[in-house]
Amino acid sequence: MTKVFKAVRSLTKAVALPNASEQLMAWLKEKPQTYGWGAILAYDRQKANKMLKQEHISRFNSESILLPVSLEVIGGGETKKLYGYEFDSPIISFENYSNGDISNEPRCVLRMPIIAGSYMTVAAKGIVTSISVLDPLDGQVLSMIMDLKTGTVNDKQQVMFNIQDGTDFSVDVNDNYLDQVDVGKVFKAYFEDQVPDDKKVWALSQIDTSKNEYLKPLNIQLEVRKYEDAAEIADGELIICVGMEGDVAGSTLPIDFEYLTASNSATLILGQSTLLEKVVGNNFEVPLSELGGEIELAEKQYKLRFTKGFIPLAAVTAEVDTGTAQGTVHLPDLQLTYGPPNDMHVGVESGKVMARWRAENYVYIRVQYTSFDCTPRALYGVGAERSSTYSVNPDGSGVVSAGYIEDSDFFYITVLDDPIAGSYVHHFLEVSDYKANAYSIISREFSGVAKPVPEINSFVLESILFKNEDTVSLSSCALPNDLVMFGDIGPTASAFEVSPMEAVVLHGKTQQFTLAPQGASAVTWSVESASGDPEFVGSIHPTSGLYTAPDIRGYKGTQARVRVIATYGNYRTYALVSVLKKTITVNPLVTVKVIGEVPSDKDKVTLSTNSSDGNAPTWKLKKTGLEGTLESTTGFSNVYTPRPYNQVDVAYVVDEIIVTDSAGIEQTAVIVVDHGTSVNSAMTEGSSTATTVQLQCKVGKEDVTAFTAFNVLLGGSGTINETGLYTQAQEIVSPFALVNCVTSDFGREVISYILVPLPLSVSG
Repeated sequence: MTKVFKAVRSLTKAVALPNASEQLMAWLKEKPQTYGWGAILAYDRQKANKMLKQEHISRFNSESILLPVSLEVIGGGETKKLYGYEFDSPIISFENYSNGDISNEPRCVLRMPIIAGSYMTVAAKGIVTSISVLDPLDGQVLSMIMDLKTGTVNDKQQVMFNIQDGTDFSVDVNDNYLDQVDVGKVFKAYFEDQVPDDKKVWALSQIDTSKNEYLKPLNIQLEVRKYEDAAEIADGELIICVGMEGDVAGSTLPIDFEYLTASNSATLILGQSTLLEKVVGNNFEVPLSELGGEIELAEKQYKLRFTKGFIPLAAVTAEVDTGTAQGTVHLPDLQLTYGPPNDMHVGVESGKVMARWRAENYVYIRVQYTSFDCTPRALYGVGAERSSTYSVNPDGSGVVSAGYIEDSDFFYITVLDDPIAGSYVHHFLEVSDYKANAYSIISREFSGVAKPVPEINSFVLESILFKNEDTVSLSSCALPNDLVMFGDIGPTASAFEVSPMEAVVLHGKTQQFTLAPQGASAVTWSVESASGDPEFVGSIHPTSGLYTAPDIRGYKGTQARVRVIATYGNYRTYALVSVLKKTITVNPLVTVKVIGEVPSDKDKVTLSTNSSDGNAPTWKLKKTGLEGTLESTTGFSNVYTPRPYNQVDVAYVVDEIIVTDSAGIEQTAVIVVDHGTSVNSAMTEGSSTATTVQLQCKVGKEDVTAFTAFNVLLGGSGTINETGLYTQAQEIVSPFALVNCVTSDFGREVISYILVPLPLSVSG
């Protein structure tokens, strides 16, 4: 192998049984165990997930972000509008269901973090009832369970899976599970119906075939399984079955398939038939014409058997002198043809690759005497047998050795007397030098039957899942039947782990990074842009790991992405930092809630918040004398209950909820409580343009817009003319405008509100 092999042992999973290695080797010696697959790869699940996240961080860049998506979710008497959703690049993990799930079955989850967008609900007649604005601080994610039984390798050597084949799509838009599922279903339909075929596929990895010309993966199947009878899958392993180009995909692995990572966090098995056919078989230099071969299974062992082709041997003429008569022995062209009863095959025996050749044939020969007139004939038999052995180096320095370990030749000549020739032919052949000549010819034809079998660079297999060549370090290999290679995941990236691996920092603030385990005194810390903006990187102390975030008030996006790198000798490990413009979020930002005379749980509003420092914020209501109540004063979520209907004598109550983080920075949410007024104020359906929308006000069915005064309130911006035409401001500083409507109704004033989402294209 051309890779560097090191015996690394830093497992964090459960301690393996003392005889786990012996049991595995005994099982491997029974027979080939790949069930028709070209290779089977096994990785410790925890370490594989950690390395996938490390590779995700190490390669993250601004091009990872997907284009914005806008969708509508209709159902339950209202419409949910998702506008401008932006996603980070997908990250995959292999895990079990939640602890509350009885089956606790393993699964593969694909997650796409949401970093921007707005979410609003629209009731009948286009009335907007709530608006939430997403921020990276909210940590919302589009997740799906991937069906990993259908992976294929395209012409670019990418392992592709179709996102539309995923199940259980979900987006955590709020705490309502049904809303999460409803939005997830719309995203699934979006991938199925609106995304072009070439865009709905997801590349798990890029296979690197540059270092190995023989192994060409074609299709992939993945599965996750628990360790023996473990209740959880924390000690489980990921299995990758690999079908090679030109082969039929293998069969389903049996339930009692041996656990492969009890002693090592990485075990790679190259099928015996693949080793013989794809690697060894491609290195023969046999001078065969129309060479043909096939793999056959005999007595639990595979053999690469050559079934056609022949070696032509040139004619030989030898002058002989017996003392009583002189003559010439003529041997016509002899062809050593493969096929019964001749044999040429390669197989695995006693932990070695053994190549054997045996061939024999018969031709008529003739001896022409010069001392008398007689030309007797006879059958001449020639055969050859040769064996060469290639050995696997157990220390992992090479898979198959680069030279012959054993090499032996012997040839034999048999003369079958012809009745015409009698003993003369036998006599003349024995005394001639023909035997030596024949031996020389056959030996020359068989010399260099096989050139040295090359080292096998296993990265062509490892790159099916991992992107970095040093992710898996192999420490030993053996050839009990299949070629099996043992090693560990992430020796250069998982020896130490940066904590926190993902951090959210307010611009201008600091974040202390550390290594776990402690004790690495010669660590060097560095930082680089992960979003393509080197101006907004910040700095990190090279020895202490204290990071100072940049001032990103002039940054065009909501966050700058920075990669922190810890280097310790040959080890490198990473953390991803999101530098934010604000420290606290609360959603929904604004809610319009219609309540009736009888109190109901539907009157309540659930709010959630996130803070950059991870500390629970405090909550309070702006005192108006008519305000409702909050369930708690601290925490990351809260429930607002409006004042009962019979305690309020006005049509509308506007409550402001103020959430404050540990640094004293505030974020406000607005709740408008509508006590069932007969005034109906809303945006006129179909009137919205890119910058304007017509507002209207009705009392019952009567349009009283002409008698209504509109005013922008509560942080909104824009202008409204005397006819109720709203125009948004050039610079949108708030995701909504809450418009106060004052209507004259038979000499009395009636107040109502219209919630306008911004930008106006959201409501169009």
